[in-house]
Amino acid sequence: MVHQYQGHGAWKDLRPLAPHQYQGWAFTLDATPSSYDQRDQLWIFGLCAHTMTLKTYFEAPSKHFKARDYIIEAIAYTEQLKIQLPKWLLDKDQVEALRKLEAAVASGDERALREAVVFAKQTDHKADEALESKYEEALTKLKRLKRLPSGWEVTELVGDDASTKMFKKADLDDPALKQLFQKLFDDTKASIVTRDRAARGAGAMPRGYRVQKIISVMNAESWQSYAERRDNIAQDCRLYPGCAPLSDTAWGDWSGKIHTAPHGNAILEGAHLPSLSAGANEFLMFHGTNPEAADLIAMNHFDMAFACKSGLFGAGLYFAENSSKSDE
Repeated sequence: MVHQYQGHGAWKDLRPLAPHQYQGWAFTLDATPSSYDQRDQLWIFGLCAHTMTLKTYFEAPSKHFKARDYIIEAIAYTEQLKIQLPKWLLDKDQVEALRKLEAAVASGDERALREAVVFAKQTDHKADEALESKYEEALTKLKRLKRLPSGWEVTELVGDDASTKMFKKADLDDPALKQLFQKLFDDTKASIVTRDRAARGAGAMPRGYRVQKIISVMNAESWQSYAERRDNIAQDCRLYPGCAPLSDTAWGDWSGKIHTAPHGNAILEGAHLPSLSAGANEFLMFHGTNPEAADLIAMNHFDMAFACKSGLFGAGLYFAENSSKSDE
């Protein structure tokens, strides 16, 4: 029996010698070895004797279920002969990564998506178009599921362990963003000495503040929880016309507009975060604490067990519209 395969621009005649010598076929090639990679051709022809669906399988996996068995044979064949797989053929880890990604995307389950992404990251997922496409699809689905901002890289948040928190801190070295934060601190500094500054021994009122470093905190669980609560507040506000966004007159009847309001959206845009929700009366606010507590808050959210017990309004979480107030 003669098999034919078109490779390197010419037809090659293949004559089988010993069928199933090792889960494949051995062939003699009626061609000059120097004109192509003989080991690679031997391997490709050996696969073609078993099935012509291998290449098609990776382009349309759902239509060629039986090809999975031949992939296992292909891997064993190359390992036995100590030759490399052809570039167009996925190795066993890539095949498993593709299987996990397909199942995770179909299920939409967060844990499955994270596990599939972590597994695929450990393979050469960019080497195959179908695998890379499914990898990107899984990332997109996970990002939408967690409602993550466009500026957050899911691959970095997932890390190398699907069981850990999707958490990352990153320095933001954008000079323009640093200027926006500096202006926020400058414009919201008040010259009023409050009772808290004296009671806590915070010292004299500083002349100003200088922004030294900006760290972006990316906590997927915190962000999803916050986004859901913000949506609930916006929904409640719609039941009371005029309460959100609050009019300038209404703010004037109270203590005036929130001091951070003019700066919020510019900062969020510079940090690649969604704009503030006017329908929920959302604003940027300050919260002063020590570095150790800030790290704990970033990782584990705010915890009422550690809330201030001696605040003006009793125990609770306190936020301020003035940088100088949070400095106390």
